[in-house]
Amino acid sequence: MDDATDSLDINYASDLQLIRSMHEDDSFWDSILDAKLDFLNNGTDPHLAPCVRPEIADSWINSRDNGLDPDEENLGEYISEEAYEETLAKNAQLIATVKSLLRSVESLNLQNDYIFEFLDANGTPLVLIGNLRLHRFVGLNYRCNERNMGTNAHSLCMRHKKPFVIIGPEHYCFKLQGLIACAAPLIDQSGTSIGALTLTQPISDNSLTSANKKLLAHAMSLVSSLATTINGQMRLHEYDI
Repeated sequence: MDDATDSLDINYASDLQLIRSMHEDDSFWDSILDAKLDFLNNGTDPHLAPCVRPEIADSWINSRDNGLDPDEENLGEYISEEAYEETLAKNAQLIATVKSLLRSVESLNLQNDYIFEFLDANGTPLVLIGNLRLHRFVGLNYRCNERNMGTNAHSLCMRHKKPFVIIGPEHYCFKLQGLIACAAPLIDQSGTSIGALTLTQPISDNSLTSANKKLLAHAMSLVSSLATTINGQMRLHEYDI
């Protein structure tokens, strides 16, 4: 657990470098979109596109193989109130830990521009702050993971056990193309990813300005820092889910 926890604050360096290297014109965005369309329309291996990260390419292929329609608008899986309450009860101790650290997030102006989520390993949201209208399927009774929403930041961060940022067209589903999400995993004593913290921001003009890039870098640092703190508290109190 020590190595996994202590490395969280340095493992997102490559994602920060990616953010800083993006051009403010449409070239970065368009290159990824072109590669995705080539994959979807022609079956071209996305690993061959230099602009597509291997983890993204793998997830696109997984999403396609799961039979997910990239044009699908009704994303996520509805779960019953009973099932959701059971999930909350199972995660009560961890939810309390997360909520105790949310003052730094609540001090931001999240209600207009962001969604902050704490999700369990299956993609069920246990804590939500912000503007849920950013994508309408997000809600307390919706489970969202790679199988039912395609490529996303929280699934990838838990799979690879490191913070992850997903930018616009890197999402498999076009419905999510106007969003950027930063996520960091929560890792238990055995080294298993048990949840994720995610901060989602809309990008309305399909491009990244200097201000957008600065906010994104700060969001990545915030989410990673919170996850590192929570992982440290789990280790200190020696509890898992």
